[in-house]
Amino acid sequence: MVQVGVRTETKVTTRLKLTAEVRTGLELLQLPQIELEQRIREELEQNPLLEWDETTVAELRKLRDRERHREGIDFSERAETETWDPFERRILNEPGLHQHVEWQIGIAPWDEADKDLALELEPLITPQGFLREHDSELAEQFGVSPERIAHVRALLQTLEPTGLAARDLRECLLLQLRELGEADSIAARIIDQCCPELEQGDQVSICDKLELTPDQVQDALLLLRRLSPSPGSRFRDDRADPVIPELEIRRNDDGSWSVEPYLSWSRRIRRSDVMERFLENPDSFSPEEQQFIREKLRSADYFLQSLKQRDMTLLRVAEAIVARQHALLEEGEHAAAPLTLKDIGAD
Repeated sequence: MVQVGVRTETKVTTRLKLTAEVRTGLELLQLPQIELEQRIREELEQNPLLEWDETTVAELRKLRDRERHREGIDFSERAETETWDPFERRILNEPGLHQHVEWQIGIAPWDEADKDLALELEPLITPQGFLREHDSELAEQFGVSPERIAHVRALLQTLEPTGLAARDLRECLLLQLRELGEADSIAARIIDQCCPELEQGDQVSICDKLELTPDQVQDALLLLRRLSPSPGSRFRDDRADPVIPELEIRRNDDGSWSVEPYLSWSRRIRRSDVMERFLENPDSFSPEEQQFIREKLRSADYFLQSLKQRDMTLLRVAEAIVARQHALLEEGEHAAAPLTLKDIGAD
């Protein structure tokens, strides 16, 4: 017979629970540099008690300029026996879209005033080759008339790549058709009057709207497939920032190797003036402001501490790798020694 009853029992268990601060530290430790920079920017937007150090922007610009200089590899220094891609030089030396456009503006037979305005508009061209702002917006921004903007935009649209400085995809494709001598073609009519139907692939509606046969539409689509919806994409993005290393391995005068911080994010963020004023005289703030600042202060301190811990961890891991891979640094990849996470953790 089964007995049914109620009884009280005491049980002791142990659980490891990560606090929000610990989770933040682990999250920052795993982030690659580009995502880390974005995470820092988000934190600065959310927490008014944190701000960039005054020298941060200038230092980052110098570091990125230095990395761009490093990327300009001198192939004459390569050993003759070293294997390398013969197209690598071409890729590195290929101009970007903005550089190409600036060069064309410089040699164009335009008035100097037109060139000056074109050079002011050029940075607004997207990596895909579009100049999406309306003429009226640009006119207000640069203090000229909309007609003047339209005139210079038309000049920019005569440059390579074909379709440059278009306001939208429709204008971009029409410019390319005009260059091919197809400005009055069925393909141009489809782009001009049936963009929504074309995007949906609704050939039946295109036939009905323009009174065309299916064969005519098919021939026009073959022509449209020769066009580029993103004419600037074939150029290298010369505005992309190079990745800056966070650590640098150097050979010392005595032949040994050392690891030095190259980019430390924790040193480029500081407490804002609001935080300093609060710490000096908290009574000058209202109770609501004090509560808000205390919450943000706690969050800011943990965030800065997590960044410092990340810097220290990266440095210690790199030092452990260098200590165990001395032969790799001296002789090359063939001398690399087996290395596991357990080995690094033991150090």
